[in-house]
Amino acid sequence: MEQKVLKRVEPLTVIAHKVGLDIGNGLLIHLWKKLLQCQAHDTLGGSVTDNVAVDIFHCFKEGNEIADGIENMVKKKLAEYLHLDNNQVLLFNTLPYDEVSVDRTIKVLLPSKNIRIEGMRDAVIEDSKYFPERHHILMMTPRGREFTDEPEYFELSIRGKVDMPALGYKVFNIKKADVALPEISYSEASSSASITSGKQTLEFSGGTISLKNSLGEFHNILELVDSSNDGDTYDYSPLADDTEQSLPFQKAVCVVGDKDHPSLIIYGSASLPRELSDRKSSDPKYGELKYELQIEFDENGMLNSHLEINNDVLSHRLRLKFNPEIKSNKVVAGIQACYTESVNQTIPNDWEKHFDEKPVNIFDFDKTLTLSDGQSHFTFWGAGQKEYEHRDDSLYVTLMATTSQLGKANLAWRPGRASGDTTNQGHVMIPTPLAEELGKNKFDFVFELKAESFNMTRTNQLTQKWLNPSISYQKQSLNLFINRLDNKIWETEENPVIPKELSLLKLDPKLNVSAIYPAYSDGKTYLIRIQNMTNLSQPVPNDFLKKAQAVDALEKPIAQKSTIDPFDLASFKIRY
Repeated sequence: MEQKVLKRVEPLTVIAHKVGLDIGNGLLIHLWKKLLQCQAHDTLGGSVTDNVAVDIFHCFKEGNEIADGIENMVKKKLAEYLHLDNNQVLLFNTLPYDEVSVDRTIKVLLPSKNIRIEGMRDAVIEDSKYFPERHHILMMTPRGREFTDEPEYFELSIRGKVDMPALGYKVFNIKKADVALPEISYSEASSSASITSGKQTLEFSGGTISLKNSLGEFHNILELVDSSNDGDTYDYSPLADDTEQSLPFQKAVCVVGDKDHPSLIIYGSASLPRELSDRKSSDPKYGELKYELQIEFDENGMLNSHLEINNDVLSHRLRLKFNPEIKSNKVVAGIQACYTESVNQTIPNDWEKHFDEKPVNIFDFDKTLTLSDGQSHFTFWGAGQKEYEHRDDSLYVTLMATTSQLGKANLAWRPGRASGDTTNQGHVMIPTPLAEELGKNKFDFVFELKAESFNMTRTNQLTQKWLNPSISYQKQSLNLFINRLDNKIWETEENPVIPKELSLLKLDPKLNVSAIYPAYSDGKTYLIRIQNMTNLSQPVPNDFLKKAQAVDALEKPIAQKSTIDPFDLASFKIRY
C-alpha cells in the first residue's frame, strides 16, 4: 500500500494538477492517515491479537480503495480530456526519467485479438479472458428503458516494449491487424526444463534449480527451506531436536511464446507434521505445503520471481535459501535512505549469563541484500521481505514464520518471561489462529548473480525500475467494473485541451527520486525528494536548481546546495 501511494497515487496527482485536474490534498492526507492507522500497537512485528489484526486488514482495505479511487479518477478524467476512444490506451510514467524500450503491461477490452499497438514493440498476450455475446440487455436512456445486445469481447493483458516520456503520459493507438497477437502457452510438465537469456541459463533438473552464466555453474542456486517455529508473534524460536529441511520441487513447465522473457514455472509439494506436537509424536498427523515458483529473465537479465504458497501446516518458518558461492563475511543491506553492512558476531555458549535473550545473527533490511567478493556480486530484491541470515556462504530470507500464540514463556532463545505481558498478573495466554497464515500466501522477489563488483548507483537504478509500475487506462463501455469507480465518475461538458503526450520533469536516472507529490503549502507547486543512496557526494544539476527551491520537511525554503551528502536526502519545491 505504501508503494502504491508513493509510486502511483502521488505522482499521478501531480500529473493531474498540471493538466487542470485538481485532486484535493485532503484526500491524500486521509489516505496517509489510513495507512498509518494500520500501524497499531506492535503491528510492525505482527504482534497483535486476531481481533486487532481484523481491524488492521480493514484499514488496509479502506486505504487501498481510497488509493484506487484517486488513481481511477485521474486516469478516467485525463482520458476524457483527451477525447480517447476504445481503440486508444493511455500509459503513464510516474518517475522523472525517460524510459526507452521498457517493458510495460496494459489491460484492454477488445472484440478481437487481431490487433497491433502503434508504438509498442514485441507485444505478446500474457492473459486472455473471453466474454460471450449477451442479448436483451437493459439500457437506461433519456427516452426511458430500452434493450440492446452486447457484443462478445476479450479482456486482454498485453506486454510489450515502449518509449515513455519522463513524469508524464503518452497515448497509444490500437489498430486492426490481419493476424492475432502472439499468445503465451505452456509446455508439458516435466522433471527437467530450462530457459536461456543471453549467456545465462536457468535449469530445473533432478529436483534442483541451477544457474549457468559467465561465472560458472551454480547448483541449487535457490531452495525453499522449512523448520518448525516454537516461538510466538514476537519472536521465532527453534524447537528442540528439529532441523531445517529443504523442500522438494517435482516438476516444471516452460512458458512458450514470449521470447524476450523466458520463464519457468516450477511446482512442488511437501507433507510436514501439521502441529508442533506432531513433530515429536510417534504417530504424527501431516499437513500439506503446496508451492508454485515462476522465474523469468527480465530485460536486464535479472531473475524476476513470483512464489505462491498454499499453507496447511501450523507453527513453522519458511525461508528462501540462495547459494551463490560468493566468499564474503559481510552482507550489504539496504535500509531506509542508505546501506549498512552486517557481519556475524560470535555468540558465546554461555550467552544466558550475559543476555536475557539469545543474540542471533539475524538482521533486518529494506528492499535489497548484496553479497560481493569484489569481483562478482549476488543481489536480492524483496517486495515486503524484511529479515535475513547469512550462514555458511548461503543467504536466507524469511518469507513467513507462523504461530498460534501472541506470547509464550520459556522459549529456547528467550527463556523466562513471555512477551505480550502474558505472565503479568491478571494476564492470560492469548491464541492467535490468524497468525498461522493458512491458505494462499504470495511473494515477489528478484535476484541476480553477475561477474562485476557491487555498485550502489546501478543497484539504485535497478530498484527504481523494478518498483516502477505499469499504469494504463482504456476508455471503454463494455465493462464498467474493470476499474472500481468507472461507473460512478460522470463526464463533464467542458474540459481543458491537453496534449496527447506530456512530460513534467526530466532528471538523470542516477538521481534516486523517492517521492513526488503535490505541495501541501501551495497549490501551484509540487515536491520532489532526492535520496543519495551512495557513499559519495552527489551533484544536483544546475538546470534543475534554477527552477527548484530547496525546502525542509515542512516545505519552508532553506539554503540551496549544489550537492547532496552521502546517504542523505534533499527536498525541492517546483512550480507547475
